[in-house]
Amino acid sequence: MTKVDVALPQDVLDVITAHVDDVVTLLKLCLVSRALLPQAQRELYREITLIDTGNNMNRGTPGRKETILKFFRTMITRPRLAKNVRRFTYRGRRLQYDWWERMNGALQPMIHLRFFFLEGSQLPLATMLFKDCSFQLREFRWVIDTKLSPTTSLSRGTEEEHLRTFLSTQKEIIALNAPFASIRVPPIICPSLKILVGDTDTIMKVLPGRETVVWLLFRDSQWGAVCDYDAIISPLSRIRCLFLSGHVPRRNLIEFVPYLHNIEIIFLSGTALGVSLSSVADPGFK
Repeated sequence: MTKVDVALPQDVLDVITAHVDDVVTLLKLCLVSRALLPQAQRELYREITLIDTGNNMNRGTPGRKETILKFFRTMITRPRLAKNVRRFTYRGRRLQYDWWERMNGALQPMIHLRFFFLEGSQLPLATMLFKDCSFQLREFRWVIDTKLSPTTSLSRGTEEEHLRTFLSTQKEIIALNAPFASIRVPPIICPSLKILVGDTDTIMKVLPGRETVVWLLFRDSQWGAVCDYDAIISPLSRIRCLFLSGHVPRRNLIEFVPYLHNIEIIFLSGTALGVSLSSVADPGFK
């Protein structure tokens, strides 16, 4: 039997890989078809999620650190693959600083990265990450648990300063979720910001002076937190979607209402917010 090579058009190959959404099938395509290899690798590395639940190098389920280290090495040694990464998510526990340096080495060749999400119990110095990185993010999320990772006001301020320095290089960020309690983040930083997530401290450090934010996700767990509405009255008047969650006292919702001139959606979450809008809205509020 004569072997016949059939070359499919590039657009057909793109359609095939675009309709594959599971890792196993993408891996098989990489192994069985040289023609589909570039497209399959592009889809395979587009979204990376690393979950590390262990503190030791050889422990942790489902993501062992040794496996994650292999991924870091792959990104460093094969930058062509790293260029495919658009979304990078890491969830992990307290780690030694050299771990962040290795992660930074993996981030450097991800020049097309648009989404960065780090969640864990430790706020590493931002200088350990993002060094010599050239990507321009669209969304940045940095979630920490301060109860599990207590820091002094001095160290927290230093960490926030490094983080602010990195954000000053990101001109395309439209969604920001990062903790700031000690230093101000002026509107010149992340000038395209449209979605802001944070507690009272973060909002008071980031929102004042901004005219671009239209979605405000207010997550507060501090009953005694003080919100200076005079400092954010102008930005609040441009908010179209307000999300209130956590243990925010009901009086905060009442105080918000007079400033929400362009509001379209209010979403309430949490037992402290179990109140109908009619009980807080004036007759002209819709």
